[in-house]
Amino acid sequence: MDAFISLAVHRRWLTVLVSALACFAIASGVVRLVEVDVDFRNHFSKDDPRLVALEQLEETYALSDSLLVVMAPQSGAIFTREALTAVEEMTEQLWQTPFFTRVDSITNYTHSWEDADELFDEELNDE
Repeated sequence: MDAFISLAVHRRWLTVLVSALACFAIASGVVRLVEVDVDFRNHFSKDDPRLVALEQLEETYALSDSLLVVMAPQSGAIFTREALTAVEEMTEQLWQTPFFTRVDSITNYTHSWEDADELFDEELNDE
């Protein structure tokens, strides 16, 4: 340690130059000594079936910053009063979630169509 201090004191111009170059490199972003990649995809191989399924799902339905909630009733029929009530309740709860800017659901979907010069827009679920 004494040798380092002695070198820094006796060769102060070299110390100033090296310090200035180090500060410039750090400030300009050239030096990235610690870079952490937190992408969960790094933990899976490219051909992992779960990752492939996720990528297909994202390509079809959503971006990586989206949330997809899938509800499947045990009876298999989604267009029943009970199932639609559950979907509507979930939709309302999701609207109350912080940082959500959009919630699409079969209970708040609007069906639009045109007839000649008129544009019609109504709820898909009329109950």
